Amino acid sequence: GETECVVTITENQPFEGQTHVPVCTTVAYDTSPPSSGDHWPVWAQFREFAAPVPHEMLVHNLEHGAVVMLYRCEAACPEIPAAYEDAAATFGPDPLCIMAPTNAMRSRIVVAPDPSLTEPIGLSAWRATYAATCIDTPSLLAFIEEHYGHGSEQVCAQGKDPADPDTGVPACSE
Repeated sequence: GETECVVTITENQPFEGQTHVPVCTTVAYDTSPPSSGDHWPVWAQFREFAAPVPHEMLVHNLEHGAVVMLYRCEAACPEIPAAYEDAAATFGPDPLCIMAPTNAMRSRIVVAPDPSLTEPIGLSAWRATYAATCIDTPSLLAFIEEHYGHGSEQVCAQGKDPADPDTGVPACSE
């Protein structure tokens, strides 16, 4: 529904901390999407999700060097996650991920809807954000290439599915 394609990349976002807080603790972040800050001790699986993932999990993914690719749609918009998946496939596998025999993921990328975004397209990496009014494939890929693996911890271990009650992530009351 946008009339113009505008991409805004912000580098060197302020460091908001990286302390683990108890699961279900709500953390306020200064950037949209978040780019650092206190977070839960569990992180999301590196994959595509059909439902929103708590920011407190996603920030832990960022700390592990991930790029988080979020989107806000008023109606169904399968073209956005498809474009994200194409960009991730073009970026290619992460040797850190494919070396771990128990990992099903090929890279530290998370894709999920996020109704709280200020723009329809939002990416984040450790202390960097990308906001756009459209899918711009060259700039998506450039952001991934520039910011992937920049977290303070280089980890590619299986995370949790926030919707699965058997993963150890309790259902947090709103």
